[in-house]
Amino acid sequence: MFIETVPRKFRLKSQQPCWKKISCGGTESIAEKRAIHLIAEETNLDVTGDMIDEVIREQYHMYRMLRNITDTMLISEAEAEVIGNVIPMLISEAEVIGNVIPMLISEAEVIDNVISILICEAEYGATGKQNPHEPGDRAYNMITKGYFSIKENRNSHRDDIWGHSQYAMNKVKKRKITRKAGGEEVVEEVQEPEDEEE
Repeated sequence: MFIETVPRKFRLKSQQPCWKKISCGGTESIAEKRAIHLIAEETNLDVTGDMIDEVIREQYHMYRMLRNITDTMLISEAEAEVIGNVIPMLISEAEVIGNVIPMLISEAEVIDNVISILICEAEYGATGKQNPHEPGDRAYNMITKGYFSIKENRNSHRDDIWGHSQYAMNKVKKRKITRKAGGEEVVEEVQEPEDEEE
């Protein structure tokens, strides 16, 4: 029995693992596992931090884009409001100017008629004749010729304003077209005699 027990004990001892080896090897494997775990956590934190930075940058980009869109919308609405208020104001001013200019022109025509009447009365008072249009009369030379020369000068410089008046309509210039031997056309303006317009 003794013989049988020894080998059995020996067998038991040989089958039992070496706790020293296991403990040493186990601690190394735990340390390695911890190191790998720490490296994985650090890598995970780095990747997570990069992703968070990217999300924050994207959020700032979206915020700036939204702000730019909002600013553009507000500016365009303000411009539309200003244009909406300015254009009717300009149109109303143009209408006022369109109404004022004919009034001024009609007032100028009335003033021309009044001055013509005053000139006729002054000529009548100076000469005693109803129509003293003789070039030798002093009243005709001083008053009538002076007035009509000023009026002609005014009308010739501003045809766009005074072209409608009765005096300008009565004073129509006729054109005379003549052809020269070379085929050129010469246009001459012929003026009506002064006796007809007065």
